[in-house]
This record gives sequence, structure tokens and C-alpha cells, in this order.
Amino acid sequence: MRAVARRAVALVALALAGAAPAGAVVPEVAPLAAGRGDAAYCLRATGAPGALSVAGSQAGGRSFGTDEVGVGLLEAAAAGLARTTRPALPSVGCAAVATAPGGAAVAAGPRYDGGRYPVRAAVRDPGGRLGRPVALGSGGTRQAPVAAAVAPDGSALVAWIEARASRARVVAARRPAGAAFGPAEPVTGWARAEHGGDGLVAAGVDAAGSAVLAWALPSRRRDGLVAIPAESDVAVARAAPGARFGPAQRLARRLAGVTRLALAVAPDRRALLAFDGGEHVRAFESAAGEPFAGGPVAGGGDTPAVFPAVALRDGGGAVLAWSDEKTVLWPRDRRAPEGGIRVMTREAPGAFGPPQALPTPPGRGEAAFPPSLGAFVPAGLASGPQNLGPHVALAPDGRLVVAWIDAREAPDGDVVAAARAAAGTLAGGLGPAVWLGGRCRSAGSGAALPAGDGE
Repeated sequence: MRAVARRAVALVALALAGAAPAGAVVPEVAPLAAGRGDAAYCLRATGAPGALSVAGSQAGGRSFGTDEVGVGLLEAAAAGLARTTRPALPSVGCAAVATAPGGAAVAAGPRYDGGRYPVRAAVRDPGGRLGRPVALGSGGTRQAPVAAAVAPDGSALVAWIEARASRARVVAARRPAGAAFGPAEPVTGWARAEHGGDGLVAAGVDAAGSAVLAWALPSRRRDGLVAIPAESDVAVARAAPGARFGPAQRLARRLAGVTRLALAVAPDRRALLAFDGGEHVRAFESAAGEPFAGGPVAGGGDTPAVFPAVALRDGGGAVLAWSDEKTVLWPRDRRAPEGGIRVMTREAPGAFGPPQALPTPPGRGEAAFPPSLGAFVPAGLASGPQNLGPHVALAPDGRLVVAWIDAREAPDGDVVAAARAAAGTLAGGLGPAVWLGGRCRSAGSGAALPAGDGE
């Protein structure tokens, strides 16, 4: 009998076990059926302890328009998952959602409207309810990435790539605490965008409401052409509360294959950015509004590094994870990357420690596809770079979890995706990875986060 390989509607959250030493087992919380009559997907950790977002075209029993999904908010605790906000903000694709301790939240995404994709956002102030969506800009002629961030007082930042014809630029809108969003502000000029995509954007806000933006836009070439595969310039900019964004600081130029920008901003204004491209993962850091500094930290040669993830706490403690990818020949003449997850940690500002490998050995009588693989995984199992590679969570006391989705091929040829995770501490490192969930349902996406009840 063929193995069942269908998308799961039950969600599994990964909680940081109390006082978890290196090698601790990652517990599973009780599942919650997040969809009715349709699969739920776009599972994301949104920033605050225990806070998750999930989307589905009929999530919670509410239907939306063609190709639209609604986003709902969940709370994960050791006892299980609970819904805190019913699906709202219908948008095309996965909405960008951010939450902060105390209940502040922002959700933003594009919605198709007569040939354009205007970006809309809804905000929840601390102790309040998610408000009605408001339009932030006229939008581009193509669906493009959106990022969102929120501070504990409700100050919010939404940024997106505005793509029109063969051009793309970064646009942002900001909201002071308790007020309305201001007008959309172009942060960059227009870049030529053809064949290689429109770019990426990441957003962060610190406890004082200062904003950080990072983006990758197609590189300008002297010959006027666009490179295939795409080459991107990566840059950052900051803005003080109530002020416009300052000049951009370019961190990398003409990088091929940038797939993810991972940005973490701590309450003390320290910021950590990691991105891939050119077979390396690069990490750059800024302390209290200072310029970013850094460079390559992994990859190159026979072991390209892709899909980075970061987490940062007050005082500079941090974790950086990525997928270590190497091409090998697989049965039936298919090529797939071989490798696993690698993790570096530190307890204070400065250099990271040596990388720790979290390999993906075969198990349960199945052959393991590596964690960064997307080409041979059904679309429902990996909907873009957000679901590939690792996800990380870091508690203020140094406990951490690294989690990822591992697609596996059973002997009968079916592909099943399962969640894997490793727990530990910044001081003691990570224990061995463990399986989460059963083998009869495929995991559609994963997230790592501290539980909302402090566990």
C-alpha cells in the first residue's frame, strides 16, 4: 500500500523546553486543526513568544476570493495551540505578519485589483483587536515580496518591492504608535528587473520605534543587460522614529542566487542580517544604530551555503543557521543536494563559535532528501524559500531551537515531508536532531518559537 503523502491540516509548534540542556528532546504541543475543508499553510513564527500566523483559502471556515488567502493568528503554549484572531486581511500569497510582546501586531500583503497589487495592512495595538485593512500604496503590476515589523508599543513598519514593467524599487510605510500609517516612502530608486525576479526585502523595528530595512535588488550592469542567473545588490537603511530613511549602505554587490534575507533586531537596537548568494552565507551586524559590518561566514568551494536564519537577543547573544548544500547523483539519474543544517552560536557580541553540523541521516526505512531541497518536493510541501532551510528561535536566557522540514522518499516512491528539530543552549550547543510528527501526513511548513507560557 502506497504511503499517504498529503498536506497536513494539523499544525505542530516547536516549544523551547524549560531549562533545556544541550541534547534536550524538543516537545510537541497538542495539534490544532487550522483549516476546514482546505489545507492551512504559510505557517510563520511572528516574533512574540508563542505567536504564530497561518493562512488558508478557507482557514477557520471563512472563504476568500480567487487566489486569495486569509491570515489568522495562533498562540502556542505547552498545553497546545489556541486561535487568537480569526482569518482576516485577504491577500494574494502569504501575508507578512509580525507580533511583539504585549500583543501588538501587524499583517500586510498585496491584493489584486484591476491589474495592480496594492499593499494593505492591518494593525493590532497592545491589548486591542486587529483593525480593518488599510491601503498603503497603489502597488506594482506584479505580485512582489512584502515585509512587516512591529514594536511593543504598536509602532509598525511595512515594506515591499514595487514592481512595474521591467523596473523594481523598495517602498515603505510607517505607523507611529496609536496613529495611522503615514504615506508610502520610496526608499530606493528604480532598478531594472527582468528574468531574474524583482528582489527581496526584510524589515525590523526596535523597542524605541527605530526602523531597519534590508533589501536585495537586481544589480545594474554597464552593458544594460540583466544577468541570468540573477545578480543582486544587498543594502540596508535605518530611520529614527518620525524621520525618513537615511542613505543606503550597500553590503554586497552582484551576488548570484540570493534567496533569503534573514534580519533580527533586538530591543537594545542591535541588528543582525544574514543572506546567501555566490555560494556563501554572509553575516553583517550593527550595534545601536552604527553602520553594519561583516562578511562571509560559511560556504564556498564544495559546500555552498544557502537559506540562512538568525535570532538575536539583548546583549548580543545570537544564533546563525543555514543549509549546507552539495550536489550528488541520486538513483534514477536525479541530482539532489546532499548535506544538512549547520549552526553557529555566541553568548555575547563578537565572533560566532565553530559551526555545529546537524546531519540528516536516513530513518524509518526511508531515503532522506536533504533539508534545502525544493526541486523534487511537491509544491504543497515547499512554497518558496521561506519553507526551505532552517528556522531558529532564541529565548532571552539562551535556550534555542533549530527546526526544519525534511522531505523524504519512501521505498515505494512516495515523498513525505516531516519536521525535524534540535534543542540546546547558546552555552552548551545543540543536541541531536529528532523527528516530530507522524509519517502518514506531510508537513507543509514549519516554525520554531518559544512557547507563549514561558516554557
